[in-house]
Amino acid sequence: MIAVAIVASILLACLRLVALLWGIRRIRLKGKFSPENFKAKDNVKVLSVVGSGGHTKEMLVFMRNIGAIFTPRYYIVAETDELSVDKIVNTQLHLQDTDYSIIKIPRSRQVHQSYASSIYTTLKAAIYTLPIVFKIKPNVLLCNGPGTCIPICLAAFICKLLFIHDIKLVYVESICRVTSLSLSGKLLYPLADSFIVQWPDLADKYKMAAYIGRLL
Repeated sequence: MIAVAIVASILLACLRLVALLWGIRRIRLKGKFSPENFKAKDNVKVLSVVGSGGHTKEMLVFMRNIGAIFTPRYYIVAETDELSVDKIVNTQLHLQDTDYSIIKIPRSRQVHQSYASSIYTTLKAAIYTLPIVFKIKPNVLLCNGPGTCIPICLAAFICKLLFIHDIKLVYVESICRVTSLSLSGKLLYPLADSFIVQWPDLADKYKMAAYIGRLL
């Protein structure tokens, strides 16, 4: 566990340094995430990372309420997560929106997999997702904390870093996180253009976060 903490701390420090050097914080979306931030666009292409269980439920609630301007929609799920696929299809049927795609990728970390070995699988997943993100070139990337989101966010950040495409990263912290951020949240906080939390204590603690109330 000590080794895991050291590796996570080093990775977090590196991401924060890169974010600082490239001035990512200066181009964050202002205030809440809403269609008002995209008035100049007819449609906003959105890529949503869907985890499993509670992550899936929260993300799909978010997707149902962001408005019709966010289309087409691309959903990324882990290749073994058929339950989330069914829920995505049902959500799109509810919205009467057929302009969407579901993309399956390798899991960055399996259940009970060691954190040490997950570094390799996360890098492998990042390499796998890089051409996907480059091809879609979404305007917005939405994620809410599952391990699956880390390689996609890395790919999106590389896109921005190389001036290939400006992808706005919107991170929604899980409702389970009341007083502290998840590991994914800590890693992505320096990089997110809009960082949304569901509890006021987190907004007080993390000044770049926007409190929007609870999704569920």
